[in-house]
Amino acid sequence: MKQWDLVMMICLLFTAVLTPFEVAFLQTTLDLLFIINRVVDALFACDLVMQFFLAYMDSDGQWVVEHDRIASRYLVGWFWIDLVSILPFDTIGIVLGNDEISRLAILRGIRLLRLFKLFRLVRASRIFSRW
Repeated sequence: MKQWDLVMMICLLFTAVLTPFEVAFLQTTLDLLFIINRVVDALFACDLVMQFFLAYMDSDGQWVVEHDRIASRYLVGWFWIDLVSILPFDTIGIVLGNDEISRLAILRGIRLLRLFKLFRLVRASRIFSRW
């Protein structure tokens, strides 16, 4: 788990540094950066699935290992933030991104939706609490 958390921290740092720069200055194109972003998204998607199975410590200091309690706690808490952060807004931008459509305001809105990736930074608090 410590190695996975380290990978997630690297992905979080990558997202925190690069996403605002991408939204402000770069157009979404099929290039190496796009592929790296998809790999990072896939790692976050794997982490989202893993969160349904990770035991946690309750308020009494006891480890909770029952799957239904773990899943319900995650669904009520961090799940929605994690889900929104991995939605493929970049891919939508590429699909809609021909010359005529690129002038539309909707594409600017889609580019701003990419900032939802920054919600991933709240994962850092969970990682630090596990460490």
